[in-house]
Amino acid sequence: MKKIITTLLIIIAFILTIFNRTEAGTSIDAPHWKKPEIKVYIPTDERQAQMKRAFSKWQNASYGKLKFIYQDKEQADITVNFTEKVDGADNPIGSYAITIQGKEIKKAEINIATKSKDIKKYSNNYIYTVMLHEIGHALGLPENTRKESSIMNKDVNEKQDILKIDMMKLYHLNEWSWMDHRINQNK
Repeated sequence: MKKIITTLLIIIAFILTIFNRTEAGTSIDAPHWKKPEIKVYIPTDERQAQMKRAFSKWQNASYGKLKFIYQDKEQADITVNFTEKVDGADNPIGSYAITIQGKEIKKAEINIATKSKDIKKYSNNYIYTVMLHEIGHALGLPENTRKESSIMNKDVNEKQDILKIDMMKLYHLNEWSWMDHRINQNK
């Protein structure tokens, strides 16, 4: 009987350890925004509407937990730049940088290389997927290597989308109750 109880306790401890960590080994101590309303600046550009649509998709997927408010550049928490090229990026047209104070994300910058002459070789769907991916990073989400179709998978491709696993990680990161998601989903 003692062996059974000990085995059960070990299994429970193991399960709790797994559920209290995200894929990259980060916990809720990972940097994240401490406010539900995030001010965003997107410059006037032919890709502005596409970028706003990407922010809206994250906002809608959060079921009311996130709200993006479009502001002037000086007031923005997240600044989007449409550039000629990006340096040090995981993919050829997107990069991000975040400023952290303690465990709080204070500022984020997303760079999308849409001004390059090579941009024509990328489809609009691919560019939109990169936008979604970089917004995920700006929200504090790490790379996801387990699920290829996850928007946070490192190898960005057109088939990726915001999945339940991405939203569960965002909820966990921000200490939001997943039950709130279910309640808001039914409204």
